[in-house]
Amino acid sequence: ITLAGDGPREDIVISAPQDAPTVTFGQGIQSFEPTYALLVDDTQAEIRGLTFAGAETAVVVDGGSPILSDLVFDDNRFGLLIGSGSTATFTDSLMSGGGGIEIADYSRPLIAGNVLRGGPSIVGSMGDGGVVRDNVLTDPVNGIALGGIAQDEPTSALIERNTITGAGGYAISTTTLVGAGAPIIRDNTISGSRSGIQVGATSGVDVSADGGPDVTTAQPLVSGNDISAELIAFSVTGTDAKVIENTVHDSFNGIVLAGGGSAEVMDNEVKVNGIGIDIGANTSPSVVGNSACGGSASIKIHDTATPSMGENTICDAD
Repeated sequence: ITLAGDGPREDIVISAPQDAPTVTFGQGIQSFEPTYALLVDDTQAEIRGLTFAGAETAVVVDGGSPILSDLVFDDNRFGLLIGSGSTATFTDSLMSGGGGIEIADYSRPLIAGNVLRGGPSIVGSMGDGGVVRDNVLTDPVNGIALGGIAQDEPTSALIERNTITGAGGYAISTTTLVGAGAPIIRDNTISGSRSGIQVGATSGVDVSADGGPDVTTAQPLVSGNDISAELIAFSVTGTDAKVIENTVHDSFNGIVLAGGGSAEVMDNEVKVNGIGIDIGANTSPSVVGNSACGGSASIKIHDTATPSMGENTICDAD
């Protein structure tokens, strides 16, 4: 099945009627019932060359592996919703104002080459194998935030080569309340945002006995990113993350380790106004090969931290 516009995508406009239908999206306490203009129900349909305009005009992908490309979402309340384990492809589209992309039910979409500006974000519980690549986000509310509130929801998605400017919170976050996944976050460029990248589990609780992931062995890979942020460039909490060959500049604090875990912090270039590398209480990271320059401290080690310190270059920020 193919649904395609006949002409420029801006000229083919679809809007939901006042009495638009609704559908249940997500599960449990995170479910809700958005109105929609298009429901793509467990299919491999191709949808391209259209504009979806208006607050109540959502597109809902319910399972299947559809291909959505060359679309415009204009000031929608929800935008694009991908659920029921879908492996949808969403590419080469524009989202302006309103809601962005929400992912549920461990769906594993490919989201690539899109432009999101003026608020839209990419959020939700993405399953292992999902990819967010080569997107440009300008002034998003939440940036790219993939995780969950329960121990079985951490993601191991691939998040790479995105450009994010002006995020209101963290530009990229894969942190959950309990449990840490193993996402790959690489070669992203972040500037003008409140904070940069956050990975790990905020509770620092080992839930492996309950069938969930062990926060002390989860190994997110964060590498090759270029970050400038108003507050914290990197926050690593309760996980054995690998933070390798990143560049941090024009930020207040650089790499902040907290909540336990044995992160590997290697070969990063950090030049900030506050603390370059902040090794928090009860952490035991390996810190080696970094160039750390901080206005107040290049490397700070808290009392109960037990880091393994290799050779690092220490200096004062200009």
